Amino acid sequence: MNRILFFALSFMMLIACQSKEEKKRKELNNSLNIAWTLLSIAEEAPETELSVPFGFRLNCTEIEYQRKCDELIKEYGGEKSYAFCYISADLLGTGKQELSISNFHYFSDPNTETDIVDKITFIFEESRKNRSQDLADNLVLAIDSKLTTGWSSVGFILEENEYHRNDFRKYWVKDNMAVKFESNSSYISLCFCNMPKLGISSFKDDVKRNLQIKEDVRKSIEEQKKLPKIENSVWDNSVWQVEKYLKKHLKDPKSYEGIEWSKVTKTDSGQFMVRHKYRAKNSLGGYVVSNQVFMMDSNGNVIEVIDYE
Repeated sequence: MNRILFFALSFMMLIACQSKEEKKRKELNNSLNIAWTLLSIAEEAPETELSVPFGFRLNCTEIEYQRKCDELIKEYGGEKSYAFCYISADLLGTGKQELSISNFHYFSDPNTETDIVDKITFIFEESRKNRSQDLADNLVLAIDSKLTTGWSSVGFILEENEYHRNDFRKYWVKDNMAVKFESNSSYISLCFCNMPKLGISSFKDDVKRNLQIKEDVRKSIEEQKKLPKIENSVWDNSVWQVEKYLKKHLKDPKSYEGIEWSKVTKTDSGQFMVRHKYRAKNSLGGYVVSNQVFMMDSNGNVIEVIDYE
């Protein structure tokens, strides 16, 4: 009788474990499917969200990227190697950390390589020595606190690790921009990607197409698209509609340099306004600093520019 009871209990435990594993597989498949959906939508979006921490801009050239690396080294100290820029700075408002920065331009396929930087990655050097799960969890919380309005996100564990960090991914997506957090037992990285240029196939290693696109996810994204997205960038406070307007109307668009942005506010009439201080070359070739208020309609079109005294 005891033997029968033992086998019965063992069988029930086996069934319970299988059910738990099956539930994990379904949850992972669902998360992978949502991630693929978000990235697919971003791949087809207009290229409007391009700002990256420390003043980097996606869609810049290799020369512009390297120039920004030199500026950061001059400001924070550090050095450059073949494909990396090393600095010590505060990326997420959690305190100064050792960072490696790369656009991985040198690792791309020579047959498809272009001069456009479509991806910039920050690697947290502390994560190579400190392999605790707490470090990864705290960084994810810091990113969550920054990427709020208009951002959709999904995270999932690819492999649990009893002794070190889990093999974990999380994606935040807004318009054309995808931000990828990758954590494993070796390192932690945060990657900013311009999906229309980069393409979703770049994520095939940890995000695979499975099942059909979830209707509720797509519906949620479509609802967000209807909302006005006239707001400051979380990284440098820039407003892309104003930058687009200036680069179209300035005498020398390439000379444009942003200096200061106010917070975007909505007026009682439903318009949006932001004050922006910038410098650019005039018709004589000399640099002039301008401080102006830009009025925008509900679609983000600049309808009036007022000099600010």
